Amino acid sequence: MDLAQKIKRLLHEADLYRSQGLLNESLERYTAATELIRKVGRIKNKESILRGIAKKARAVKQKLDAFEQAPKTPEMSKEIQDLIKDKFSFAPDDTAGALEGAIALAKFGQFERALDEFRNLLNLPEIRIPAAKNVIRCHISLEAYDEGIEEFQSWSAGGDFEPAQLENLRIFFQGILDKRGIDRTVTMVDAATMDFDGEIEMMGLDPGDASEIDEDELLDISSIGIFMDDGPQQGELVEFDVSFQSGNEVSLLVQNRDRALVQHLSVGTKLSSIEFYSPFAMFKGSGVITSNTKISTGPKRGDYSLDIKVTST
Repeated sequence: MDLAQKIKRLLHEADLYRSQGLLNESLERYTAATELIRKVGRIKNKESILRGIAKKARAVKQKLDAFEQAPKTPEMSKEIQDLIKDKFSFAPDDTAGALEGAIALAKFGQFERALDEFRNLLNLPEIRIPAAKNVIRCHISLEAYDEGIEEFQSWSAGGDFEPAQLENLRIFFQGILDKRGIDRTVTMVDAATMDFDGEIEMMGLDPGDASEIDEDELLDISSIGIFMDDGPQQGELVEFDVSFQSGNEVSLLVQNRDRALVQHLSVGTKLSSIEFYSPFAMFKGSGVITSNTKISTGPKRGDYSLDIKVTST
């Protein structure tokens, strides 16, 4: 790739990341492009181009500064957190109920408390994998990618997870990062865990099966695509990242700029054509909107949280 193409690619990536709200990644690429342009002896309209990039970089920096100065997701009192944990736990047994309660805390933005709860559940073999995956989802929601990788590596160095489970988690984590364009690589620190040469357990449905969903059978979903029957994007496939998953229900975070779209996804709306994407497979199915809530506090204020119950694949 010649220098001109490299500069164009950096600027294209910077604009793309900026549009997706990945401000740190955007600023890094604006800076890299600026450095390359300054090294070029002769370039048409060089100073004008540099001024244009600087203007964009300043705008990104201002957003980053505003984000840093903005109040973080409010920490509720322990009493309120306990109430949320208990109120939104509907599972019949204590183990599954504890997992649901921790997910409810995360949905309300109480990520630090949720992380503590999920970590406690890692001690229970029957829900160790879903608890670990929700630890990863919390780190993703906090944009604490490096901390998440460090925690995964601590699991790989320990003895609680089997090699197949670690590889399952690694693929799950890397799949989310890749889908969101995050330039990180998830690796294991203990070479002994790399000896596994069997097949990764799918822990879900055969994508070719079409049946009613059993709550324990659904594959881990990292994102979904909804074919819109009406609304401003009628006839289009609209993709959303999955923020959390509990059994056959997935939670989506929809930005405020897409509020016109959200209005057509009211509670009770049946979605007959959905594409589900997991690190292992893509399959199609249907679902129904069970919750549509506008977030009123924290850094995601103004955005929308949507819950979809998957009814069939």
